[in-house]
Amino acid sequence: MQTQKVFCEKLLGETCTVVNETCFRLRERAKCEYVGCLRWLESIEDQCLPLARGARLNIKTPFLKAWKQYAQHPKAGNKRVIATPIENELRDIIKLQLSPLGVSVSPTAKVFRVWKDCKIIADALLEKEEYPTTILSFKSWVGSEQVRETFAYAYLAKSWYGQKDIRVYEIGGTKAGGQAIDDLVSICRPWVDGVFYLTTVPYLDEMIQELKDIYS
Repeated sequence: MQTQKVFCEKLLGETCTVVNETCFRLRERAKCEYVGCLRWLESIEDQCLPLARGARLNIKTPFLKAWKQYAQHPKAGNKRVIATPIENELRDIIKLQLSPLGVSVSPTAKVFRVWKDCKIIADALLEKEEYPTTILSFKSWVGSEQVRETFAYAYLAKSWYGQKDIRVYEIGGTKAGGQAIDDLVSICRPWVDGVFYLTTVPYLDEMIQELKDIYS
């Protein structure tokens, strides 16, 4: 008698062994995206730079807490389980690194006008008098859709304010694609100033250093 294949390696019976709650994907019999998130948080490569490494370690605990809460009360379309821990941690790192230079770092996402009456929600906004304003976009993962979205905001913002007055960066937990994403990022320059990651080059640390050079 053949044993039915389990669709997720974290499943024991109907229980997710990560958060010790009933799996909310039993009906669809599909692995949840959070298993992949846990993998990139834990599988830290030897060459990972210090800020990116620390961010992944710090994100894990609030991520698991949010995952457990979601498993207890699942709702369709909830994307904040990993997004909120990433956003909170990145803002904390950026504030710690750049505040000593006199840079104002928004404590939460902030509304920003990118073109006439067109507004976006910047995940973080960096401001310092007589220096460029920096728009930061935080993503759980970066694929072509995420790069295109950031490019649209960057194009509008820099067309309205001017290239020298605005910087736009995207920071992703991980990259959802290989060379094709790198090629797309290259095409989007100079509108998008850079895309950085917690799991691969170019790492978050490199963006922080670039911002320190801008605001010094």
